[in-house]
Amino acid sequence: MRTAYDKTDMTDTTDLLKRNCAPILPWTVPIDRQHALSLAKLAGNWALSADSKKIQKKFEFENSSDVLYFVNGTGKIATEEKHFPEIKNEKFIVTLVLTTDQIGGLSQNDFILAAKINGLADSM
Repeated sequence: MRTAYDKTDMTDTTDLLKRNCAPILPWTVPIDRQHALSLAKLAGNWALSADSKKIQKKFEFENSSDVLYFVNGTGKIATEEKHFPEIKNEKFIVTLVLTTDQIGGLSQNDFILAAKINGLADSM
C-alpha cells in the first residue's frame, strides 16, 4: 500500500510550500498520527483532530474586508491545488478544516494546502 505521506524529509515550511497537491490513488492510506503531528506543526501549527482525520485552524481578522480577502485568497489557492477546505465564517473569525475525503483521513495534500493558506494569512 502507498501511504499518503511522501517519506522525503521535510524539515521546514518551505518544504511544503514548494510542493503541489497530487492526485490520490485508490490504494492510498491516511497519514499516521505521528507524521500528521509533525506536518501540522510545519504547516503553521494547525490543530490535529482527536481521531487524526482532520486538521483545523482559526484565523481572526479585524474587519470584513480582511475576511473576504482571506476567504477569496484561500479559494484561489484551493482551486490552483485542486484540494478544497471546509470554510466556516463567524463574524471576523474564519475556521478552516482540511481532510482528504477519498481516503477518510489526512494526506500530504492537506498539509501542503495548509502551509500555503498560512502563508496567505501571514502576508496580510
